[in-house]
Order: sequence, then C-alpha cells, then structure tokens
Amino acid sequence: FRLLCQRESTLQEAERRGIRTRLLSEVGQHGDQDLLVLLDGALDVPNLLQLLRPRGRLVLARPPRISADFSSLFRQQLTVLPSAASPVRSGLDALVKGTLRADGLAERVLALDEVGQWWQQPRARTLVRIGATR
Repeated sequence: FRLLCQRESTLQEAERRGIRTRLLSEVGQHGDQDLLVLLDGALDVPNLLQLLRPRGRLVLARPPRISADFSSLFRQQLTVLPSAASPVRSGLDALVKGTLRADGLAERVLALDEVGQWWQQPRARTLVRIGATR
C-alpha cells in the first residue's frame, strides 16, 4: 500500500504518521494496481485509470471534476465504487487507526501471523486486507 498525493503538505502529514507515500507526479503508470482510492475530486481521473490493472477497482470519495472515459472503464473491466469519505486529513487518521472501511473490497482478512503461510500457497489473484489481531 502506498498513498499517492499531489500536495507536499499531504505528503509530509502522511509521512509524519508513518504512511508510505509518493507524489503523484513521481508515479509511473504501469497498470499494475488492484485498487485506487481517490480522495480528491480535482485529480485527473482519466489519466489515473492507467494505474489500474484489468478488473481493478476505483473508489471515488468525491465526484471527479473531469469525468472518466467510459470506454476505458469497459475495456479494463473496472469496478467503480462511490464512497462517503471525509477530507484527506480525516482519511489519514482513519487509515492509521485501522478504521478505514473496505467492506466489499477485501475478499479475505488475514492476521499478520497468517500472511507468510498464505503468501506461499498457490492462489488466484486475491485482494486481501492484512491487520493485526489483539
């Protein structure tokens, strides 16, 4: 997981909270991401779709200012999910606290001590959520 942002202030805030980040301008568009969560409606959604692999999922926290090209959504078989997220800062808080909801996105939830064994097993591509147990 890596948080992509376009503002230096968001980058600094995320890094202060221990979240791996990268500026959007520094990201290559390789089409290798399973999930893209957009918290900023001002981002250029059509160009960001190139980050997603076929059958990837796009979560929109706000309506995009520039509409996506539906032919791209169709060709890549992308799933678009709306979200009722709050401002970026509260989203970072939720991410750090582990309260960011991903219902319907993760097919399986693993405890940290299960990850190594699961990773070694042959499997179809699966989106999982990994979390610590108490």
